[in-house]
Amino acid sequence: MAIPVKNVRGIGPKTVAYLATKKIKTVEQLLKSNSDILASAPGIGPARAEAALIEAANLMASATPAGKAERTGNKSTNAKRKDKKKKDKKKDKDKKKNKKDKKGKKDKKKDKKKNK
Repeated sequence: MAIPVKNVRGIGPKTVAYLATKKIKTVEQLLKSNSDILASAPGIGPARAEAALIEAANLMASATPAGKAERTGNKSTNAKRKDKKKKDKKKDKDKKKNKKDKKGKKDKKKDKKKNK
C-alpha cells in the first residue's frame, strides 16, 4: 500500500510539488531517498527535514496491509461501527419496553386509587 507523501505531518503542498520533481511521491520512496533531498526543499531546513522523516517512518510503521485485520482476528472499523449500531438499537428497544412497563404500572396505581 503506497502512502502519499502529502500524508506526512510537516510536508505541505509546496514540498509535495518539489518532491514530485525529484520523483518522490510515496512515503516509502521518501524514506529510501537521501535525507538531503528533503532538506534542500524550499522552506525546509535540516531539523524540519529530520522531523518529517521521523513522522514518515512512524506513518509507515503504523500502516497495516489490507486484509490484515481479518487475519489477526481484530475487527475492522466498519465492523466495530456495525456492532455499536446493533447495541444502540437494542438499548433503544429496551428503553421503549421499560417505558411501556412504567406506563402500565402507573395505570395500575391509578386504577387502584379509583377502586378505593
